[in-house]
Amino acid sequence: MCYNVEFKPKSVDKWGTACTVKVPEATIPNLTPNEIYSFRVVAINEKGKSEPKELGLPVTAKDVAIEPSVNLLFNTYTVKAGEDLTVEVPVRGRPKPVVSWKKDALPLKQTSSVTILNSVTASKILIKEAGREHVGKYEITLANTGGTVSADIGIIVLDKPGPPKAFKVDAVTSDSITVSWSPPDYDGGCSISSYIVEKRDTNSQEWQLVASNVARNAFKAGRLTHRAEYQFRIYAPSDNTGSITVKDDVDPPRIMMDVKFRDTVVVKSGETLKINADLAGRPAPVVSWTKDGKEIELRARIQIISTETSTSVIIKDCIRRDSGQYTLTLQNIAGTVTMPVKCVILDKPGPCAGPLQTTGLTAEKCNLSWGPPQEAGGAEITHYVVEKRETSRLAWTLVKGDLLKTYLQVTGLLKGNEYIFRVLAVNKHGLGEALQCDTVKITDPFTVPLAPFSVEVTEVTGDSMTLTWSKPVTDGGSPISGYVVERLEKTSTRWIRVNREPVVECTTVARKLRKGLEYDFRVYAENAAGLSPPSPASASQRMVNSTKNTVTVVWKPPTADGGAPVIGYRVEYREFIHRPKWIEAIPLTKSLEFTIPGLKEETEYEFCVLAINKHGIAFTLNVPFKGKPVPSVVWAKEGVDLKIRGTIESTESSTSLTIENSKYDGGSPVTNYIVLRRETSTPSWTEVSTNIARSAVKVTKLTRGEEYQFRIKAENRYGVSNHIDSKPITVKLPYSMYSFGSVSLCVFILMDSVLCTILLTPHFVDFSHPWPAFHPLDRLCLEREPAGVLERACDRRWKPGDRIPPPDEGTKQHLVAEGEQDGHPSQPVEGLQYLPWSLL
Repeated sequence: MCYNVEFKPKSVDKWGTACTVKVPEATIPNLTPNEIYSFRVVAINEKGKSEPKELGLPVTAKDVAIEPSVNLLFNTYTVKAGEDLTVEVPVRGRPKPVVSWKKDALPLKQTSSVTILNSVTASKILIKEAGREHVGKYEITLANTGGTVSADIGIIVLDKPGPPKAFKVDAVTSDSITVSWSPPDYDGGCSISSYIVEKRDTNSQEWQLVASNVARNAFKAGRLTHRAEYQFRIYAPSDNTGSITVKDDVDPPRIMMDVKFRDTVVVKSGETLKINADLAGRPAPVVSWTKDGKEIELRARIQIISTETSTSVIIKDCIRRDSGQYTLTLQNIAGTVTMPVKCVILDKPGPCAGPLQTTGLTAEKCNLSWGPPQEAGGAEITHYVVEKRETSRLAWTLVKGDLLKTYLQVTGLLKGNEYIFRVLAVNKHGLGEALQCDTVKITDPFTVPLAPFSVEVTEVTGDSMTLTWSKPVTDGGSPISGYVVERLEKTSTRWIRVNREPVVECTTVARKLRKGLEYDFRVYAENAAGLSPPSPASASQRMVNSTKNTVTVVWKPPTADGGAPVIGYRVEYREFIHRPKWIEAIPLTKSLEFTIPGLKEETEYEFCVLAINKHGIAFTLNVPFKGKPVPSVVWAKEGVDLKIRGTIESTESSTSLTIENSKYDGGSPVTNYIVLRRETSTPSWTEVSTNIARSAVKVTKLTRGEEYQFRIKAENRYGVSNHIDSKPITVKLPYSMYSFGSVSLCVFILMDSVLCTILLTPHFVDFSHPWPAFHPLDRLCLEREPAGVLERACDRRWKPGDRIPPPDEGTKQHLVAEGEQDGHPSQPVEGLQYLPWSLL
C-alpha cells in the first residue's frame, strides 16, 4: 500500500500529484514561496484508491523564521603546544543561519593547520599541532532572516614564553655591568613571574648563572674582573597555569518554537496534531509536557518524542477532548522555562454542563435548565435542541429545535406520566452529545396532607354527637380545603360518610344516630392533591338516655383486677365547680351502666366510678359531666411514682441492708426480694438470697477492706421487677483497737442524738448479745484536735460507760487509756467509729 499526496494552489481549481510515498509522511519540494496551498492524501492498494482526506486548513509556503542562537560549550579553550584542538559550537536558527569566523577582528583563513566545518546544527574549527600563531580571540557570527548573533571564544596555547626584547647595557664600571630588557611578546599562556640572567667570559664556552629570580626588567651584575670581556643572556620562564577543572559551563534552558505556535493551533477532528520545538541549555534540560496543568497520559495515539536538541508531542486521530493548553517545560540547574501552546479541535460540541435540572413541576408542565457545554468543539454554540420521551416509549419527540437560551418551560405534559428529557448543543460542525435527566413524574408539587388527630366526641344528645379534631401537622404544601368525616357502627364493618360536603372547620355534628349503639369516627383532610390518610378512630361512644335532671354513665371493666375478680362498682358524683364531698349514687352495682337521678339543670357535675374486689376499692376514675345540654366526658389516669431505696450497715465480715416496701406492687402483693452483690473490681453479680420475705437482710462472708455494691429486685406472682443498685460501700471494722500492757481492747463509741457513750471490751462485740462486757480500766482520756492542733492536756478523764458530747464537725479525736498496772499512757488511737445505739 502507498499514498498519493496531492496539492492545489489557492488560485487553481485542479488538484495535482505532489509525490507518492509508502510511509504516512512526506516533504513537498519546489513550492512557490508565499503561495497558499491545500493538501490531501489518497491511500492506494491493489483494489484501488480510497476517498481523499484533506488537510484541515490551507498552508502558506514560507520559511519559518527563528532567530539564530549560539550555545557555547566553553568560552575559553586551552591546549598544549603541538597538540590538536577542536572547537565545536552548536547553532540554532531557521532558515539555516550563515556562519562566519574571525580571529583578532580579522576574517579567519583556513590553512593547513586550521579547518572550518559547518553543519545544520553546529560549526567546528579544527586546529592541528597548535602553536603560538593559533593564540588569540576568535569570534563566531550567525545570521539569517530572523537576525544576527555573535559570540567570542578565547584559545590559549600552553608553551614556553618568547625571548625578552630590547636587551641593552645601561652602565659599565670596573667590576659591574647594569643591563635592562623588555618583556617578551608571548608569555606562553601564563604570566612571567621572574627572569634568569646568565653570563659567559668570551674566552670560555660555558655559561654561568648570575641570578635566577629577577623580578624586574633590569639587573646589575657585580664582582666582575677588570678589563675582562663578558656576554650576557636573559631567560623568561613562565609560571604554570595552576589546576584547571574540566567542567561544563551552565546555561539556562531555552525553547525555540515556530511562530505559528504563538497563535491558537486549530485542527479538525480525526486529524493529527503535532507540536514541536528546538531546545538548548547546559546541562541538557529535562523535558516535560502538560495539558491544562496535568501531565499528558501516553496512549496508543499520543506520543512524546524528545532528543537532546528537540522535542515534540504528536496526537493522532484528534478528538474534542484534545482541545486545551499544552505547556512545554524545560528545567536544569540553571533555571526553568515554559512555553504554552493553545490548541482547538474542531468538532461537534460536548454535552451541556449538567445536571439537567427540573423545576416548577405541575400537573401539566415543568421548567428545564442547564449550562453551556464545557467543550464547544472550537466553534460558537448556535442553538440548543430539547427532546422528550415517555418512559413507556423508545422514540424521542422534539420539544424545541432552535432554542437560544439555556432554559425552557415544557408544557402539554400528561399528569401521572413519567418523562425523560435531554438537551443537545449545536455548532457549525453538527449536533453535540446529549445531556439527559432522571425520570420525572408529572404531578403537582404538593402532596396530600397528613392525617388529622385527636378526634373526640364533645357532646352527645339523643340522636347526635358533636365531634372535634385537630388540624394535620402539615398540609402537604397545599391549603386544606375541608374535612371528610366517617362513622362506623360497632355491629358493622362498613364506614359511612357523615357529611356530604367537606367541613371547613375542625368540628361537625353527626346526626341521625341510633340510640343505644356504639360508634367510631374518623376524619380525612382534603387539599388539591386529594384526601389524607384517615385519622385514628375516636374512642367508642354509646348513645344513652339523658334528661334535664338525670345522666347515664357508662364505663368498661378495669384492665387490671388486682389479683381478684371485680365483684361490682360504686358510683359517686359531685358538683364540678364547688367540688364538695363526693355523694354516693349507688354503693354497689354489677352493671357497667348507671343513671344518676335528681340532678340540677344547667349544672356541671363530676362523676367517679370505683371498681371493687374482695380486697377493696380499686383505682378511682373521675369523669366530669354537665347536664342538659349533654355534658362532655373526660377520662384520666393518674401516674404511679415508684420509689425503692436501700440503707446499708456493715460489720467486719457482714453488712445489713434495709429496703422500703415497693410503692407499687403490680396488682399483686410482693412475695419476696432478690439480693445480689458484686465486688466493684469485677462486673459479675453473685446471688446473696432469692427468697427474702422482709425488707432487710444481713450479708455475711465479706472481705474486710473490699468495696461492694448491692442490687435489689422485688417479685410477685407476675414476675420480677426492675432492679435498683446501692452506692459502693467498703467493709471495715466499726470500732478502734489499741494495746494496754498485754491486753488488746476494742473501743466503741455509741452515739445517740446528743451524747456518745464509751464502751470497752476485750473481744469483738456480738451485737446479738444485749450488752458487751466492760474491761476493768480506771479511766480514759479523750484528746481532741481542733483545727489541726492537738491538745495533749486532757480536760477530763472519762470512765467506761460515761457519756461525752459528740465531736464538732472537722475535729479529730484521740483516745488515751490509763490503768493500775502501768501508769504510762498508751499510744493515741485515731479514727474512732461512732455506732448508733440501735445496733445494740
